[in-house]
This record gives sequence, structure tokens and C-alpha cells, in this order.
Amino acid sequence: MALTTLDTTDIGILRIVVDDLVAARELLRSQGIAFLESPILALEIAGERDVGGVLMALLETEVNIDYMYSFIIRSMGDRL
Repeated sequence: MALTTLDTTDIGILRIVVDDLVAARELLRSQGIAFLESPILALEIAGERDVGGVLMALLETEVNIDYMYSFIIRSMGDRL
């Protein structure tokens, strides 16, 4: 899971990436929380040095980046 927030005087937005879309959708609906779904592209990279290559490939194929999330990896290799 990853998240980012935007908070202004008029509105608050929470953007989340979940691993169980159906459960997240059901929870939000059951609580009467308005939401939108958007497609995402998730990439696993070996390290910081690969970021530039990934961004260059996206640029060359004219893929726009609207939001970027980072995932933290535990020492055992499991995502948080």
C-alpha cells in the first residue's frame, strides 16, 4: 500500500494504492466515502540508479506521470 495526501481549506484528497481493490471499494462504499479509481503502472526496480532509465523510457514513449509513489522494502524483502 502507498498513499499521498492533499489538504486545502476547501477539500482533502487521499490517494492510495491498495493490494485488495475489491475490499477497499466495499469499505469506502459502506462508509459513504466518495472515491474515484484510476489505472496505475507499478514497476519494481533494483535500486536508485534505475530510476533515470525508467523515467527516460516513459518520456520516450510519451507516458505522462501524474503521481509517483515509492514503496519501502524491508530487510527481509517483504513490502511494508
